[in-house]
Amino acid sequence: MGYVLKGGYCGSFHSSTRWFHAASITMGSSNAWSCDSEVERLANNSYIKVKEILSNNMDLLHHLSKTLVDQELVSAEEFIMMQVQFNVKIADYGVIGQERNREALPFNDLPLTL
Repeated sequence: MGYVLKGGYCGSFHSSTRWFHAASITMGSSNAWSCDSEVERLANNSYIKVKEILSNNMDLLHHLSKTLVDQELVSAEEFIMMQVQFNVKIADYGVIGQERNREALPFNDLPLTL
């Protein structure tokens, strides 16, 4: 899988080997910065969205974890029934935010160096 960044190839994720490769071939410093900025924007906003989804559905998450400990596998039908049972709040489908949202991340208070 790959993704495109405003006019060019930026990187790819290979799920079979679980490694990410950011393309640097024929990329000038401004394009590399754009790629870094885009990756940061996607990662930050994805983190915020996932945290919101999990926080809003914590009861389902706990029930699912207990069920998986007991039976190791949950079918799609069982999972859908759990979603109905716990009145799951579905996330809006849309484009990830355009801001970097650095200030909204929980690890801003950590030191920059060790």
